[in-house]
Amino acid sequence: MLIPVERGAFLPLVLASFVLGLAMSALYDVLRVRRLALRMTSEKPAGESFFVRHRERIDAVLCFIEDVLFCLTAGIVLILLDFKLYHGVPRWYAPAAALGGFFLWRATIGRIVMAFAGAFLRGLRAAIRFVRRRILLPFGRAVARGLSHIRSAFARRISDRRDRAYTRRREAEMVVEASSLAPAPGTLPDEGKL
Repeated sequence: MLIPVERGAFLPLVLASFVLGLAMSALYDVLRVRRLALRMTSEKPAGESFFVRHRERIDAVLCFIEDVLFCLTAGIVLILLDFKLYHGVPRWYAPAAALGGFFLWRATIGRIVMAFAGAFLRGLRAAIRFVRRRILLPFGRAVARGLSHIRSAFARRISDRRDRAYTRRREAEMVVEASSLAPAPGTLPDEGKL
């Protein structure tokens, strides 16, 4: 059975599908920028965690999941648009217009977006590296040196107090020993009489 084509719905469906393709390509650029940002972080921290060692594999799995979800979302939205404008009757020109909008965005604005995103991410990475190397690391070293001096001064103070306490105690013991060894007064012969 042939379903008649409504001439009044053809142009709105093509334009809506084209705009949908543009919007989906813009959404996909967000995913591409996220991937670019993740791949640009090539510096590995000192601690080797599971996520650092397997970053490429995790990124590949994450990209696969993102692509599957994106394709499912785009397909569902295109089917809903087709259902709304053509009562669920599939038309070949709706997905063709959506693909045309998608690839037109990628060939024109998508390239500009990715070039700008790459330059922005490189600048952001350089700024973060500058702040870390020129501000945070020297500040951290100064704080560590200050804490080290405080700790060593505190340790010296404790050691000095311990030494003084030991000396006072030893002096008191020596006085007691000396007083116990000393002869009672009057028991020694007068040295002047000799």
